[in-house]
Amino acid sequence: MELETVLKLIISIAGLISVIVKLVDSISQTSRKRKLKTDLELLEKINLGNIDTEDKERVKKQFKEILHEYLNIKETTIKLFDIFYALTLFVGFGWWTIYIYEINTDFSPWTILTGLISLVGLSLLIDNKWRKKKEHKVILKITILDDFKYAVIVLGIGILIGFFVYTKHAGYTHWYILIGVLIPIGLKMLADGIKLNKAHKPNKPL
Repeated sequence: MELETVLKLIISIAGLISVIVKLVDSISQTSRKRKLKTDLELLEKINLGNIDTEDKERVKKQFKEILHEYLNIKETTIKLFDIFYALTLFVGFGWWTIYIYEINTDFSPWTILTGLISLVGLSLLIDNKWRKKKEHKVILKITILDDFKYAVIVLGIGILIGFFVYTKHAGYTHWYILIGVLIPIGLKMLADGIKLNKAHKPNKPL
């Protein structure tokens, strides 16, 4: 299989996976917010009942924790146009970048522009909050910060230029200086763009 065909398949599969992750994440957060709302209503009813002071304090504390999580979950209405737009940018300009690579015998700077637009589309697709769950209890929260999106663009451009220059240009070129700047910056932004938080231990059942 030719290299160009492999690259096109990778872009297409990555786009499909990103869309699936986006949809699953949206559905998951919507379901989680609905469950939290039910828990809040139940705790409010319990608090209005005839319970002692110690139990009221426990209910109040748990209500506050659940309310905090509820408010932190963003609205998760699926915007199909936004997903289609981002997917079109990523796949469309990704394939265009490969086309420029195919028709040029030497490295073409135009691949930087088309590659940049493609990576912008990818960054829009992966803008999610990821959670790992075990036994229906959140044990780790992986928060994707804004720096992560920019890291995808900067690091992706560095790798893209590096690959095209390496395969299309023999010998040294000043493009390697730009590559040497972009990749370390992209890696630093990637590290700064991921935040790991251990979830709070759940309260004991009332």
